[in-house]
Amino acid sequence: MCYTQEYASIICDERAMKVSELAKSLNTTAETVRHYTRIGFLKPAVNKFNGYKNYGDKEQHRLSFILSARQLGFTVKDIGLILNKSDNGKTPCPIV
Repeated sequence: MCYTQEYASIICDERAMKVSELAKSLNTTAETVRHYTRIGFLKPAVNKFNGYKNYGDKEQHRLSFILSARQLGFTVKDIGLILNKSDNGKTPCPIV
């Protein structure tokens, strides 16, 4: 079964990750994944049958960027601006 989401076309069950799986894949915590989901930086597909959030490759790459940017000293606000520009098809280079 597949699910659609905002900035990825389709996530299928065999490629979908739960919160803990995404966290483990990037050596971070499930709470970190939940935090960035709550503030809107990650937009997982939601399984309408059980309510579980399913994270795909797009979220994994996006979270990897977020974690790297935080390590480089970018603030959460800065990262939000960069992600917003990128999501709207604009280059975030002038911000960076």
